Amino acid sequence: MNRMRACLLILIASVLALTTFDERASAESHVVGEIDGRPLGIELVVPKGPGPHPVIAWIHGGAWWAGNHLQMPGFTRAALEAGFAVASLDYRLTSEAGRWGRASVSWPAQIHDCKAGIRWLRANARTHRLDADRIVAWGHSAGGHLTAMVGLTADDPELEGRIGPHPGVSSRVAVAVNFAGPSDLLNMNPDVTTPPGSRIDHDGVGSPESRLIGSAIHNRSIDQVRAHLEDPTPPWATLAERVRSASPVEHVDRDDRTILYIAHGKQDPIVPFNQAVRLEAACREHGVQHVAKWYENAGHGLPREAHVAVLTWLPEALGVTKDAKD
Repeated sequence: MNRMRACLLILIASVLALTTFDERASAESHVVGEIDGRPLGIELVVPKGPGPHPVIAWIHGGAWWAGNHLQMPGFTRAALEAGFAVASLDYRLTSEAGRWGRASVSWPAQIHDCKAGIRWLRANARTHRLDADRIVAWGHSAGGHLTAMVGLTADDPELEGRIGPHPGVSSRVAVAVNFAGPSDLLNMNPDVTTPPGSRIDHDGVGSPESRLIGSAIHNRSIDQVRAHLEDPTPPWATLAERVRSASPVEHVDRDDRTILYIAHGKQDPIVPFNQAVRLEAACREHGVQHVAKWYENAGHGLPREAHVAVLTWLPEALGVTKDAKD
C-alpha cells in the first residue's frame, strides 16, 4: 500500500466514523507517526462536552497478523455514554513484511507502535479534550497481550521505540485491560488442556507466536527456541531473549504502577486459560495491583457482561466522579 492510498483510507474511515457517532461524539482519524514513509494511524472518538475525558486506547486482536485501527470496539457507544473517549490504535502486522519499507514487522515492532499511539494521546490530550492522567489500554487476544505489555513496561527504554514526534512523553497508562491475551509465549502449547483443546499448534513454525518472533525470516519455531533455551550459540540466545521480551509474565515486578485487569474464558481453545492464571499468579507474587475475572463457560470471545463489568468498574478505579464524566 502506498502512502497516498493509506491516507485516503484514513480519510474514508474518518467520514464513516463521523456518520456513526455524530449524535453524541466527534470522530477523527490522525497519524501518530511515520514508519519508513507510511503513516501509522489512530481513530479517535470523543464525547460531546468540555472534558477532559478519560480515554480508552483500544488495541485490536488478530493474532498479530490481521486487523487495523479502523476496527472500533463493539463497546464504543457504551463507553461514550459513560463519558469515555475511545481511540483505536494501529500497529505493524506480521503479515505486512515489506509494506513498511525496510522496517521490521517482528517483535518488538508491535509494542513500539502501540506506545507511539499512547504518547500521541497524552501529548495531544488538551487539544482533544482528553484526560492525560486517565488513559486506559484495553485489548482482546493479541491486543490483550499488547495491552498487558503496555501496562507492564511503562517507559521501558528497550521497548519504547522512536516512532512519532513525542519521544519524551510518557507511554504509561493508568489501567491495562487484558481480555484473553497470551502471557507466556514459551508455554502456550504446554498450557493447552483437553477439554477444550486447541485450534492452533502454537509450537509450529507458522504459528502466530512463532511469526511474532520472526519465523518468516529465520524459520525457527517456538518449540525449537524452548528446546535451546540454554544454548549460547547463534541464533538461540537472541531468539530466547526475544521470546522472553514478548512475554508479559517476564515483565511483572514490584515497581509496576498500572492496574492490570485480566479476563479470560475457561473454555478458550485459542489462548489457553492457564496463560491468564500465570499472569495473575505473577501479579500476586510481586504485589502488582490487579483484578482477575474468569468466565466459566466462555471461549475465546468473552460475553457482553465482561465488557459491562469493565466499564462499570473503570470510573472507580480511575477516581472519576459523575461530574467529571458529564
